[in-house]
Amino acid sequence: MKELDAIKTNLESTPTAVSVDYWRDVGRTLGKCRSSDLLEAARPLVTKTSLLASPVGVVHNEMIRILLNLGLLDDVIAMAKSGALPLTSRTVSRILGACVRESNKDKFVQGFELFDLTCTQQQQVPHMSTFHSLFILCAKSNDQARLAQVKRYMQQHNVALDAVCHGICLRMDCRAGNVTEAIARYHQLTRDGMTLPVNHLNDFLDDLTESDHYDDAVQIFETAQTNMPIKPWGKAPPLDETAGRLPLNVISYNIMIKLCGKEHRMDEAFKWYEAMKATGLKPSTVTINTMLHGVFHGQFRTVNAAAIYSGLAGLGAIVATALYSSDLSESTGAIGITSAVAASMAVGIYVNPFGVKKAIYPNESGQREPIPQAILRRLDEEEHIGRLMFLWQELLGYGLTPDLATFDILVRTCVRKRHPELAATVLLDATNPNSIVSRRKAKGPSYHFELSLATTVQLLQALVAQNLLPLFDQVFTLANGTHRFQDITKRVPEKGGRGGIRYTLGVFQTPKATALALVKLLNPHMKHSMPSQPISFEVQNSHAVLDVLDAMYPATRALFVMEDVQGAGHGLGVLPLNRQRLQAHFKSRHR
Repeated sequence: MKELDAIKTNLESTPTAVSVDYWRDVGRTLGKCRSSDLLEAARPLVTKTSLLASPVGVVHNEMIRILLNLGLLDDVIAMAKSGALPLTSRTVSRILGACVRESNKDKFVQGFELFDLTCTQQQQVPHMSTFHSLFILCAKSNDQARLAQVKRYMQQHNVALDAVCHGICLRMDCRAGNVTEAIARYHQLTRDGMTLPVNHLNDFLDDLTESDHYDDAVQIFETAQTNMPIKPWGKAPPLDETAGRLPLNVISYNIMIKLCGKEHRMDEAFKWYEAMKATGLKPSTVTINTMLHGVFHGQFRTVNAAAIYSGLAGLGAIVATALYSSDLSESTGAIGITSAVAASMAVGIYVNPFGVKKAIYPNESGQREPIPQAILRRLDEEEHIGRLMFLWQELLGYGLTPDLATFDILVRTCVRKRHPELAATVLLDATNPNSIVSRRKAKGPSYHFELSLATTVQLLQALVAQNLLPLFDQVFTLANGTHRFQDITKRVPEKGGRGGIRYTLGVFQTPKATALALVKLLNPHMKHSMPSQPISFEVQNSHAVLDVLDAMYPATRALFVMEDVQGAGHGLGVLPLNRQRLQAHFKSRHR
């Protein structure tokens, strides 16, 4: 900082008596200003026009760098337009790059104006990085006319498009709806021996995904995949600088996995996931989340129950005919084994019919398909849930940290595949530092439940549907203790000026889930003494909720009076706690 002050004082006192060697020292001193403190200390010096008198280009370059880092792009553009700042190729390239980073339409216009000014003043052709910045400005502003103008300028000055320029042109073609032309351009440049930088290839694959060109994206990706090295067993994965030179990176695989999920090709998604690991690339949390979405959207097989029954009947007729016309004396062993298997199945159904029914129809309520459909659906669910838990173990094995999206899609998939107990186990696993329980323990009372209200309610409903009430209690207690149900807890004005508490339980929908949630929310108010403020519950199908309470929690049901139920509109009813019955309840407890 003392050196900067000395330079500022020297330039102000004797600006014309500065030697070239001294200007070089100024450039070296400015080049050392890299930290935020030193950049700020250099502000008084670089904002002085005295530096523009330097005959040494390094001073101008460092001055521009510091001004741009300080966010003074407008000042730099003003100096360039006024002619005070020499418009060298490096200067123009830096200013245009800063305009690109601004993402401001006004800066785009100023960048194009600066390039026009450069073309009229400079005799030499700008550096290639200048054209890269111009192409990016054209892409960000979606200015096809300006892009054509820049390409004509390059053609007039015999400047060939490089891979970066072609990559941006591909994006512009796709954005304009010319996807077929973009694909033809890509194949032409690959025939010419040109390779797109991986970030531009990712943009192109993403555009093909958005335009539903699945086959073309797969073909391009598979071609690039053939150039990916395979990591030998036991060898370390490629370093970051080595991975940057590969034709594909983790983002490339993420895009293809997302495309496979969009096309409901879960088998292809897992194929590319394993191929990515074979190259030594480490999956990211986004990769796992994308794979989880593919599992969530995996479609079940469609089954025609009538056709299955007809087929079974036809098969039975064929078997009966074969048995009638066959000499069974030579097939005694086979008949015995088959009979034993059939008898074992029959005994299993006879001994534990509930278990067989529970395996086919895990939920207590809801629509039930014919048995053949239910069996095939259940097989699909087991396959998908196996893949889901494999991905969860992969995430933990790679040392990745699950985010909000990870927990959300994992829970929703477990619910959809009718295995809510697995989701609850993941959330409640105290041995896993990434579980909700462990995170709550680490962060303390300030921790907020990471699942959304809708996903939390879905999980609780699924646990109730399979009668997994102990898990319901644990998940509900965890969510309630981490501020999840603040959204459904409201203060309502009551007569006499006292505010009451109303729990809006309409989101729980089913009577049983609503009744269980009501009891869990009411219990803390009933521990010690009678609540001083009115408490009510807004529910769907209020009379059915009271019936469930009557069957499961008669003592709680006794606190409500049917005549007190109030309509709240939209099919909702309000169940207020009856004050007289509350008083009687607490009197009986203190006897």
